[in-house]
Amino acid sequence: MLMRRSLLAAAALALTFSLGEFAARAWLARFADDAAVRKYGTLAQLRERWTERITPHRYLGYVNTPNFSSRDDRHNAHGLRGAEFPREKPAGELRIACLGGSTTYSTTVSDWRASYPAQLEARLHELGHTHVRVLNAGVQGWSSFESTLNLHLRLLELEPDVVIVYHGVNEVPPRLVWPHEAYRSDNSGFRRHAAQLRERGELWSRSALLRCVGVRAGWLRPSSALFELDPPTESWIGEQFDRQMWSAEYPSGFFATTPVERVLELNPPTHFERNLRTMMGMAHAHGFALVLATYAHLPPPGELRDSSYNSATFAAAIAQTNEVVRALASEPGDDVWLFDYVQRTPLKREHYHLWKRGDRELIDIHHPNAAGYRLQAETFAQFLVEQDLLRVDRR
Repeated sequence: MLMRRSLLAAAALALTFSLGEFAARAWLARFADDAAVRKYGTLAQLRERWTERITPHRYLGYVNTPNFSSRDDRHNAHGLRGAEFPREKPAGELRIACLGGSTTYSTTVSDWRASYPAQLEARLHELGHTHVRVLNAGVQGWSSFESTLNLHLRLLELEPDVVIVYHGVNEVPPRLVWPHEAYRSDNSGFRRHAAQLRERGELWSRSALLRCVGVRAGWLRPSSALFELDPPTESWIGEQFDRQMWSAEYPSGFFATTPVERVLELNPPTHFERNLRTMMGMAHAHGFALVLATYAHLPPPGELRDSSYNSATFAAAIAQTNEVVRALASEPGDDVWLFDYVQRTPLKREHYHLWKRGDRELIDIHHPNAAGYRLQAETFAQFLVEQDLLRVDRR
């Protein structure tokens, strides 16, 4: 009797799971919107429904997919988020290229027109500078390593007159590598040699039902997460730090004997400084104005369980990179401007993105919402006008 009941219970459980799996697959295939597919879908479904927002690149790892389009979002033929424009610069046009990661790409807004670079262009046009075109050269997950190469390999041919560099939070993960010898100037301690778009093999990833439940509960990352699309190297310990922060187990394991602060001490932001110096050299050689902006974010919220990106550790590391920006911009030369955005930012808590992990509502202290990007654009526009950087004959 007990055996019969156990078999019936197992059969009922299997039937329930099968029906749930069928329903989850049908929902993702036929009824889920793009946002849901990005969150819960497999890479195959992302390719079909999301048209691959990012794509591998031989030198940069990955780039924004040229000609991507989804509802109110788009990449142009140059792989920049925004409207089309000709490669050859028309006479009288002034081009501003905005370099950065997700905070420049503006991942928290689904309409490209709500991104900070697009709103910067709109605001400058409102102020009468209709000859200005702003290029959104931000790519989510990129640090100054990729932006430096991108400026050299792909942006110079678009003839920028002003280049704004806004990096900070993405400079921290490349430093979280161990052993210290893995912290190399080519960033190989963090990034693999190229993006590896591959499906995960675990059962909970292959199952639509388990994947939906796991992502919803915060146990799994979505397939669209960059660390799934572009997996880091074995020497990167940032994911271990992040897991321990979410589970409130830090410091344990490796970090019980080597605190993350010690890792960052041994891996200072010297590569970030070198990358900015390389951009400074390009500015001098090619005649564009280089604006180095300090990186602004909200104070760490101090939650017991939260992302490592929201930690005091990351905040201290970002403060270091901001000091590098200030020091370099203060060196003699007429090609580099300092925009100390940290000192001028009007952004407050209500201007930042809220998100959910399970039943918890959390604040993303790095990514503004649409209103926050609008205020960021206003502040950057004021700086460009004040510094008289919008004259075509400035060169």
